[in-house]
Amino acid sequence: MKIGLSTSVIQCGRSGVGQYVLSLVRALLPAATLHEFTLFVLDEDLPLFGFAAGPMRLEPVAERYRPPVRNILWHQTVLPRLVRRAGLDVLHVPSYRRMLWPRPCALVATIHDLAPFQLAGKYDWARMFYGRVIARQLARRQNEIVAVSRLTAGDIGRFFRVPSGRVTVVPNGLDHGQFRPGPPSRARAAGLTRARDFDWRVTATATLGGICAGRRADDASTRNLPTLGSVPAGEQGVHFPAETGARGP
Repeated sequence: MKIGLSTSVIQCGRSGVGQYVLSLVRALLPAATLHEFTLFVLDEDLPLFGFAAGPMRLEPVAERYRPPVRNILWHQTVLPRLVRRAGLDVLHVPSYRRMLWPRPCALVATIHDLAPFQLAGKYDWARMFYGRVIARQLARRQNEIVAVSRLTAGDIGRFFRVPSGRVTVVPNGLDHGQFRPGPPSRARAAGLTRARDFDWRVTATATLGGICAGRRADDASTRNLPTLGSVPAGEQGVHFPAETGARGP
């Protein structure tokens, strides 16, 4: 299968979506022995994908298409032609702001959240209009939508009216190479102080599967948090304020 991925929304890797895309490419590398991947990458972002060069084909995109409006137009006009020329079977666009209206092949989009519907005034009027009006129509043109949470999947059905059968929930993972518990002293050096109860929060960090527990599992405050899971009291690798001498809230 020939699979394409648009990467122009990564903001030089500094955004959450950027980390999502880079991690996704790393996770797909083993599949490159079975499928042919083409990554559409802005010129100055090419070094960020150097690890994928070889197993995957990197298709450079001129820097003049980096500004948001030009990038949107590129996705609607230039990218479909490139997809057809490459004979791609599937194109994945990892942002609802860049979903395609043309259908040069099967279309997959990732939607991380629908903030324009939830937070009035979060963005300027143009982005709010695009998110609330245009993206709604574009979402219905996708063959499949990936939601990063059940809450987002619900919002997609509620605000975009996309049938649930075309929405798949794939929760974000945790890269333990970048995100892992560290000593409180390191965070204090970064400016996180006791005034924010940071010592207490750090000592309540569980290293099991990236789950963080602020209180014991039998504490009443955790009983109504099924989405966070619970950690049995005394589980190895979990430390609580009472055991470390740190102060609680």
